[in-house]
Amino acid sequence: FEDNGGSWKSLLLESDDDYAYRNILLAAAKAMVDMPSSAIPLSLFSCLVGNTNACDVTDSELKILAATVRVVRFAVDELRLSREIDAEVFKRISPLLILRRLPKEYYQILHKHIMSNKESSRTVLCELATVLSNGFRAYALKNDEGNLAREEKLLMAQVAGHCLPFSATPNVNESP
Repeated sequence: FEDNGGSWKSLLLESDDDYAYRNILLAAAKAMVDMPSSAIPLSLFSCLVGNTNACDVTDSELKILAATVRVVRFAVDELRLSREIDAEVFKRISPLLILRRLPKEYYQILHKHIMSNKESSRTVLCELATVLSNGFRAYALKNDEGNLAREEKLLMAQVAGHCLPFSATPNVNESP
């Protein structure tokens, strides 16, 4: 993957199909959750988002925005589901790995489009802020200091650091 990942990314971003990059990136993210013990989906996902340069971001911003919104929404949904069913370790951590692996530039594109609400960037950032906040709150209430809890909290903190500021978080008097 490492040798061709950049080429695949470029071809997908340059494609006439506006959703090719989004669909392939989302499929790789889903494979990470479906096959949590396999390194192959993680490698593919990493190649498809890695080596982001200014040319990618400016020339393909709307394609990256669409892909980021879908992948973040998928990961947030998986995080909620994994907490509801008390899923196995890898199922709980996979969505956080997906979110952490998205480049900061992708989160910056989400923030850039908050005011226009293009591709629901405001909504997805609100959902992400809420799920991370709820995760931190749940761990604070449990007072769990096990290794898994530490690793999961560390991943949540890294994701929060990637997507801060949570400028999309609604005020008390404002609806999302």
